[in-house]
Amino acid sequence: MKKSLSHIPENKQEELKKVIEIIRKVTKNNISLEMIILFWSYARWDFVEKDLVQEWNNTLEYKSDFDLLIVTKKPNSEKNITILWKISEQINKDKTISSPVSLLIEDIYHINDRLEENRYFYLDIKKEWIILYDSLKYKLKWARELTKQEQDTIKKEDYDMWFSSANEFFIDYGNAFERWSYKIAVFYLHQTTERYITAFLLVKTWYKPKSHDLEVLYKNIIQIDNSFDNWFWEKENKYFELLRKAYVDARYSKGYKITKEELEFLEKKVLALKQLVEQLCKLDI
Repeated sequence: MKKSLSHIPENKQEELKKVIEIIRKVTKNNISLEMIILFWSYARWDFVEKDLVQEWNNTLEYKSDFDLLIVTKKPNSEKNITILWKISEQINKDKTISSPVSLLIEDIYHINDRLEENRYFYLDIKKEWIILYDSLKYKLKWARELTKQEQDTIKKEDYDMWFSSANEFFIDYGNAFERWSYKIAVFYLHQTTERYITAFLLVKTWYKPKSHDLEVLYKNIIQIDNSFDNWFWEKENKYFELLRKAYVDARYSKGYKITKEELEFLEKKVLALKQLVEQLCKLDI
């Protein structure tokens, strides 16, 4: 865990200080604030201050978020959600804070339980996060050895959540397809695919890469099980690229096009992936 913000430009450090002040002011006398933790891109070295991307006649601006985990003493409640909304409102009012701010609020017991259970999200961010405020009342735990029953329970929970989520997105795909909204439909199909792959990765490895790129995710599952080798043949690469690019281009690029026939081909591929993931995961849960 790093403690220094020296890798962050001074103007961004000033913005962070203002965000911290707002969080502490809003939470004072409302909830027991124990920690404020910076994670993801600004805690690493790969943040983007400003990136302009030209998409045909449109210029899109991208900035990395300040990803902040607000740690409380008591479990999440309706009150905590209200506090989170008030913090966001105050941040949005401060025009000197130009970076987007993404907030997550959780209690210390929940976080430590997840750390002990080897939950990928929490272990992953603990490797790189920076504690910006600490009441010093609590310590963050490390992973412990889990029993076979605990491991099976976690696998089942991860599988059920991500596989069900994939099925929900597939329903949304079908609805968009029926109304001929093919660019929206292929985005939903991308999300369906990403979630089926995530379900498989979490069951088999307890981890998924921080990526929405299907090429990255596909390479991961091929390395684990060669049953996926022939999911897409080399001659079908143009279809895979349509699905891969759908995460961004189908939503933002005027140049992205996909036909009904191409979507129907991809639908069959995604259903084949679903069947394979379900078959292989059932061996472990």
